[in-house]
Amino acid sequence: MNGKVWMRFILVTVIVLVMLGGILAYASAQEAKPFEGVKLTVINWGLPQITYIKKHIPEFEKRTGAKVDLKVYSETDVRSKVVLDLATKAGEYQVVEVDNNYVPELVENGWLVPLGPYIKPEYHLEDVLKSYLATNSWKGKLYALPIYAESTNLFYRKDWFEEDGIKPPETMEELEEAAKHFTNSAKKRYGIALRGLRGEGMNVYIWAGFLRAFGGKFLDENWEPVLNSVEGIKATTFYKKLLIEYAPPGASSFSWDHVASALAHERAAMIIDATDIYNVVMEKNPEVIDKIGYAMVPEGPKGRYPSVFSSGWGISKWTTERERKAAAEFMQWATSKEMQIGMTKEMGILSPTYASVADSPIYREQYKKMPKPTWGTILSKSVEIALPDYRPRIPEWRRMGDIIGIWLEKIFVEEVNVQEGLNKAVEEVRKLMIKTGRIKG
Repeated sequence: MNGKVWMRFILVTVIVLVMLGGILAYASAQEAKPFEGVKLTVINWGLPQITYIKKHIPEFEKRTGAKVDLKVYSETDVRSKVVLDLATKAGEYQVVEVDNNYVPELVENGWLVPLGPYIKPEYHLEDVLKSYLATNSWKGKLYALPIYAESTNLFYRKDWFEEDGIKPPETMEELEEAAKHFTNSAKKRYGIALRGLRGEGMNVYIWAGFLRAFGGKFLDENWEPVLNSVEGIKATTFYKKLLIEYAPPGASSFSWDHVASALAHERAAMIIDATDIYNVVMEKNPEVIDKIGYAMVPEGPKGRYPSVFSSGWGISKWTTERERKAAAEFMQWATSKEMQIGMTKEMGILSPTYASVADSPIYREQYKKMPKPTWGTILSKSVEIALPDYRPRIPEWRRMGDIIGIWLEKIFVEEVNVQEGLNKAVEEVRKLMIKTGRIKG
């Protein structure tokens, strides 16, 4: 090979190697950041978990190349925005908040993507508590990953009860007695605070426990609404009495945030609400948290009915395949065991969805800081006895629940009486069931 040919050979080789190096470097960069250029808009309501996740999003973006815009709205606004976006195929949100009771409706409408093909083995799906997986599934397929889960329990001012020599109420009768005892409007101190604000996830969520404790049902075996039964009237009359006679002014329109504030700012001796309210109260007034006790929801004539609820993230149907993969990656990262342990360490958040996290040393250490019985003890017992269909998990639930919530609020603000309000709710729910073919007109 002469000199000129040799030089050409060397030059071509160098050029090829440079080009190959660039290709390999580009491929490596793409592999390191597989979702470069993908933007995910995520929607959720305000939770301590969301605050933690939002703080750490830059870490996810740096690793994957995706950009995440996590939008936070009120609980009721999120529900309406999600349904509107999915129903109109707008595609504004790639990752949507999904209440477990909404899963049947959203899936039946074809709005959510099944998650099975996108879940990685290292996510350890088998470690997620089975009841929470079940509430985010429909017809054998998983459609959402739970961000957190809860039940309901009684929170009470332990110091007030001890000073007056009163035990936390075990029955509905004792609940009313305690509420009456602590109500002193002159001192702006009240016996209890409960949700009154309309909505299937607001007043209906707490009232449902009273309905079932008094022996009432939402539907009978033939899909007929039976809220206006004798039992339903007794439950609603009792709930209304607590709101009108023993709760702070305006309680007939309270959301969970108002209920938490009443306890945190020493206006209410008791509340019955979601277990996660513990974190909300601590955030509002850390000084009061050591004065709060925890107990099971009181027992009614027909039993004790704490709730079961999980909130998760699902992937909108109106997404590209690359967006779906990026969305699944984000969801698995945000709801991972590592993130839940971080939440517990940094913020004291106690609402794990993984069995191994609930049994971890860091989690048990948090329990030790609580009064006895601990929040965790009560949560465990509540979830164990909770009725899976505490609120009916059916495609019609969102519309059905909101109808009931509207008439409950009308009852609580005394726009209609109990009998009239429940009759109207039954009338409207029945029309809905006829429309969907559940019953004949």
